[in-house]
Amino acid sequence: MYDKIRINLLSRRGLLPRALPLLAAVLAVFAAANFADIAFAQSGTTEQRIIPLPIGRPDGTPQAPPILPIRPAPLNAQPAPGTGRPVFGGGTVFPKTKAKLRLSAVVGDQEFPQGSGIIWRVYGESENAEGKLPLLGTFSGGKAEFELPAAYYYVHAAFGYAGETRRVKLLPPMTEIKMKLDAGGLRLNAAFREGDIIPAKHLKFEIAKANGDALTTIVDDVNADEMIRLPAGQYHVVSRYGGINSVVTADVKVKSNELTDLTLYQRGAEITLKLVSEHGGEALANTSWTVLTPAGDPVIDTIASAFPSLILAAGDYVAFARHEDRNFSMPFTIESGVHRDIEVLLKNPN
Repeated sequence: MYDKIRINLLSRRGLLPRALPLLAAVLAVFAAANFADIAFAQSGTTEQRIIPLPIGRPDGTPQAPPILPIRPAPLNAQPAPGTGRPVFGGGTVFPKTKAKLRLSAVVGDQEFPQGSGIIWRVYGESENAEGKLPLLGTFSGGKAEFELPAAYYYVHAAFGYAGETRRVKLLPPMTEIKMKLDAGGLRLNAAFREGDIIPAKHLKFEIAKANGDALTTIVDDVNADEMIRLPAGQYHVVSRYGGINSVVTADVKVKSNELTDLTLYQRGAEITLKLVSEHGGEALANTSWTVLTPAGDPVIDTIASAFPSLILAAGDYVAFARHEDRNFSMPFTIESGVHRDIEVLLKNPN
């Protein structure tokens, strides 16, 4: 049974948060990142509308994990404390002629202002004694300026999981480089039906991309309402409601300079299991539980609790309670969005 998904893609221009680029495969010294394969469950249909894309967090703080070449150098270049100016790693012999390298970036026709979430990294062209490209400078902000010896360099601009790498020739007195990033954003949520949003604490998402016949994870452990910056393209999204078996999926297209709001419609509910001597009675202590499908396949292994709360996908199940060396069972059905107690009566032990 396929679940309905609603995608809200909202019109206008702008950009998004969070970080770790897929390096452009334009350079032999860089390689695409490897991600673990994942498999998925149900998929559904979509609707779309368009909203503005923010360029950075509200406080201007960028989101970007380390972006390194295939043979990474230590991140020994950081902004000087309190200055925001680039600091360069040691061990490099600079020629006497220096020049300014001025960097900026755009997404669509929108230029990143000073302080917005780009992470800039400048690498030397030649490998060092350790077989790595030396990281010469790093800077956080929409625009950056470095003073370096006139030479060739590799420049990487990271915007969340999107990025671009370019080989540049730095000539005195100044060389200006503008990088164009093909990036968009994705924000995820889940609901039982329109307007009935599932609490964020029960939700986790994964974002994957097709790699031939397989899917590779791009981002996992994504929270509800969290904006993820991605290279423009087609993605596969997994929504997990609870940590057991309520899983739905959808395919979504992220467009450059647009934020896609995606809501996946889950089919599941939260229940509490109780072993009682009569309906409405107190749950008996010293009870352990197992939940199976009607065919006998395990859904939940033994849980030692008087009244465990579980989130399960819609469907039929059998609850088994063990109390004082006696077993009790009862079939029950989960209806989507209907949260309730499942009471197993302390009679007719199995």
